[in-house]
Amino acid sequence: MANGPPHEPLGPVVLNELVRALFYDSRDGVYALNLDGTFIEVNQALLDNLGVQREHLVGTSFLPTIDGASSSMVQQQFARAVAGETVRYVASGLRQDGTPFQADITNTPLHQDGTVVAVLGMARDIDDIEAERVERQSLEALFESTLNAVSDGLFFLDQDFVFTYVNPRGEEQAQRSREQLVGQSLWDAFPLMQGSEFGIGYRRAMTDKVTVVVRERYEPYDVVLEATAYPTASGIAVHVRDVTDEEAALQALAAQRAQIAAQAALLDSARDAIIVRDLDNTITYWNRAAFDLYGWSAEEVLGLSVRDVIYQSTEVFDIARAATLANGEWSGDVEHVTRDGRLILTDCRWSLVRSPSGEPEAIFTFNKDVTLQRQQEERQLREERLESLGTLAGGIAHDLNNVLTPLLMSVQLLAEDETDEAKKSTLAVIETSAKRGAAMMRKVLEFARGVEGRRIQVNMPRFMADVSAFCNETLPKSIRVSYVVPDDSWDAVGDPTQLLQVVINLVTNARDAMPDGGDLSIAVDNVDVTDAFAMRVPSPGHYVRVAVEDTGSGIPPEIVDRIFEPFFTTKGVGIGTGLGLASSASIVDSHGGAVRVSSVQGSGTRFEVLIPALVTPLAEVGDAKLPAPAVPRGGGELVLIVDDEIAIRQSARVALESWGYRVAVAENGQEALDFIGQHPGATALLFSDM
Repeated sequence: MANGPPHEPLGPVVLNELVRALFYDSRDGVYALNLDGTFIEVNQALLDNLGVQREHLVGTSFLPTIDGASSSMVQQQFARAVAGETVRYVASGLRQDGTPFQADITNTPLHQDGTVVAVLGMARDIDDIEAERVERQSLEALFESTLNAVSDGLFFLDQDFVFTYVNPRGEEQAQRSREQLVGQSLWDAFPLMQGSEFGIGYRRAMTDKVTVVVRERYEPYDVVLEATAYPTASGIAVHVRDVTDEEAALQALAAQRAQIAAQAALLDSARDAIIVRDLDNTITYWNRAAFDLYGWSAEEVLGLSVRDVIYQSTEVFDIARAATLANGEWSGDVEHVTRDGRLILTDCRWSLVRSPSGEPEAIFTFNKDVTLQRQQEERQLREERLESLGTLAGGIAHDLNNVLTPLLMSVQLLAEDETDEAKKSTLAVIETSAKRGAAMMRKVLEFARGVEGRRIQVNMPRFMADVSAFCNETLPKSIRVSYVVPDDSWDAVGDPTQLLQVVINLVTNARDAMPDGGDLSIAVDNVDVTDAFAMRVPSPGHYVRVAVEDTGSGIPPEIVDRIFEPFFTTKGVGIGTGLGLASSASIVDSHGGAVRVSSVQGSGTRFEVLIPALVTPLAEVGDAKLPAPAVPRGGGELVLIVDDEIAIRQSARVALESWGYRVAVAENGQEALDFIGQHPGATALLFSDM
């Protein structure tokens, strides 16, 4: 840019007026340039932004403060200002340390005697404004961008309140031209100013030499203006901003905040945990129910990643997030972790929130604790399966009993009169097989229908003595057994015979898993359960735990969840029925306890049986068994047999007659009634299948 002819420096009054009005109090960078582009004066805001000292800037060209990419454009705009035109543009400035910044620049020519003698500039750093816009809500961002686009009016008044200068934006605000205002009194041009807040503020700035800010509606133009009056040596400088839109935005924002507060109060009253997070998983909202469910307050989790706070396993979280972004929603059950380390099962419903432009913005989540509900549902499903199996097993048992009963009676009758040892041995095999079949059916019924049994006080040291006796009699010497029974062990509540059956089943499985020998540990301890879900028991409380742990082959992980299913077995044909663990689980479940298993294939298996401990002493029930009575011999009494199976009628008839009774048979109830009617008083005993 060619250097212009030298100009005389500005007069002291004008310069002082300029410095006082703009340089010291403005938050934006303000500067005055000679027509050759050298700095005459700068304010502290500009020095701070550029990172230089005043003595290093005044008297130098403005070009080093402009980024190279903007240099040509800025020189053109400066030339327009020198030519007498007020210009506004956005350019890239350059700080002393080489960092660029964006500035909204307004250059205004300063006239003296009708000639442009200098250029007054205002540079607003808009980097911070842009950063604030990103951080604020969309409404605040819109308000901020609107405010940044508004130019401000500038008026100079002398001590008699006569206009000496008006910039172009001031002309627009005043709805008067510069020619109409300069040289005219403020009170003559705007009579309503006399008693207004604006007039009072201007007089105070003039009299007290203080800066006064007035924000008020100017009724004639129906606008809200914010006027800042700066005292100067020759009067005051008035900086006016039209804040009509800002006021409207503030009112709308206040209304919106009130609405949000009302909505937040409503969300806080919701029973489900409500969590809002942005697309980076950062928690932005956390209602009262979320605090009740997880234990963290909103202040503790806001700004944290929800993925890190409540998820122990993030695989399901990542899948659900991807599905939500793809489909707009997702729902399912997820395990969450609480502040105290508990695992809970939650029913989650995720919804994608979009911005007004349709872009994904956040994820809105409803989480409901369904831990107990799912436990109850699982228990109900199991009960329904057991009920169905019980119905099936009952029918099978009835039919098999009809087959096995005459078989057993006939075998026993044949054995009584048989003297051939080979035939007696064959009959014994048949009897053993038939009894084994009957025992299998009893196991099926015990598993499917449940087992009530006695509920008495079970002393664990005595109970473990029975377990030890069984192990000593049945386990091979290659299996080393250790027992742990604390002296302060609680007593259990249950049927000792059924509980012994459970432990024997576990010991037998351990033996089968260690065909070449190994170590077997049977330990008893007291457990105070607070987290029923984690321990898989119906409710918190005191429990006695019996742990059976072996060093055998272990259980493959793919079948661990199936080992308690009825008829599921990995043993060879004829070795296992698949009912041992199933019936054990049924027994423990009927006692209000639980069976837990953990296994490492190749390293062994650990079963834990939890049985409710004694809280209130129970009445002692004797365990003594009466000797089985001898089969009574008959004296010719008449026994009426009623059964729809001919084989049972025949075999029972032969057996009873061999014991000295007379026998009559009937196929159904009507035949039995007819017989009794025909032979009144003759029947001593009715033997019937109910």
